[in-house]
Amino acid sequence: MVPGKKYTPEDFLDIARRRIWLIIIPFVLVSTATAIVAKRTPNLYRSETVILVVPQRIPESYVRSTITSRIEDRLQSIGQQILSRTRLERIILDFDLYASDRRTAPMENVVEIMRRDIEVETVKGDAFKVTYVSGDPKAAMEVTNRLASLFIEENRRDREVLADGTNQFLESQLEDARRRLAEHEKKVQEYRQQYTGELPTQVQSNLQVIQNTQLQVQAIVESIDRDRDRRIVLERSIADASAADERSAGAGTSPVEAQASPEEEELGTARRALRELQARLTSEHPDVARAKRQLRELEAKAAPSAAAPAPQPEIRPARPTATAARIRNLQNEMQNIDRQIAYKEAEERRLRGVIATYQARVEAAPKRESELIELTRDYTTLQQL
Repeated sequence: MVPGKKYTPEDFLDIARRRIWLIIIPFVLVSTATAIVAKRTPNLYRSETVILVVPQRIPESYVRSTITSRIEDRLQSIGQQILSRTRLERIILDFDLYASDRRTAPMENVVEIMRRDIEVETVKGDAFKVTYVSGDPKAAMEVTNRLASLFIEENRRDREVLADGTNQFLESQLEDARRRLAEHEKKVQEYRQQYTGELPTQVQSNLQVIQNTQLQVQAIVESIDRDRDRRIVLERSIADASAADERSAGAGTSPVEAQASPEEEELGTARRALRELQARLTSEHPDVARAKRQLRELEAKAAPSAAAPAPQPEIRPARPTATAARIRNLQNEMQNIDRQIAYKEAEERRLRGVIATYQARVEAAPKRESELIELTRDYTTLQQL
């Protein structure tokens, strides 16, 4: 080719026709060499199998998996055991592999050759592939199956060892949790027994007891007021009877039939007591209201006897002993009322003590609730272990 000259396609074709042997001879030589090499190179067969790693089927919310390492880490650990000299030497002897190499090289070299013919790689996140290359297709398939079986068996054995260790650890943790749960249950029970009556669940019953007791106190207070009203009337009646007895003793005689009946004497005493109270106190005062109520009761009691016709009075000697007996009866009745008042006042104090006790329990409930929440929180945590 001449430098600087422009060549056309016809020029290139002409050059190729003149130098055709420079193209044909190298092509023939290369093709022949390739055919010879391919003829003499032994056939190699590649056998592979894919092993799928099945994860734990039980939800981890119930039982956490005992194997938490990644598949790459597990595969590297198991691969070192499978591809050890002991395992590979056993496979070589079982399938009579590398017979010519075993005659000329030590077993260490033969094992290394086989290790190079084996390939282990992950396919996806949950699977890996085992590949073996051999000149015998049957041997390639059988060795691949053996390697896959060894991987599966070794993985199962390792999982069992890890699971056993995990089970022992979990059993110890479970036993410790049982012990702590029992201790906590005892502590909660002792707390409930110590502060029974002050627990949050008993607030409503305590309030009901307070309400019922307050009603009892109110009834007792009203009964004491009535007894005190009756006592005032009795005091007036005794005073009037004593004055009448003194007047009868001075006169020597008294009209028996004209003498006032006990009801009339009490009624007169009540009226005088009311007038004295009205002279000193206002009409809204509780003592005035009590005296009015007592007067109305006596008037209602004396109404039937007042309607009966009065007999003709007969003058005869007075009997001071009858008046004295009446005074004694009134005094006995007043003493009986005093005993009733004392008993009711003691009962009132007792009931007010009951109210104070239950009120203190109600006031202590918020504190017990916070303490119980703290105890039950730990108790709930132990139950979830």
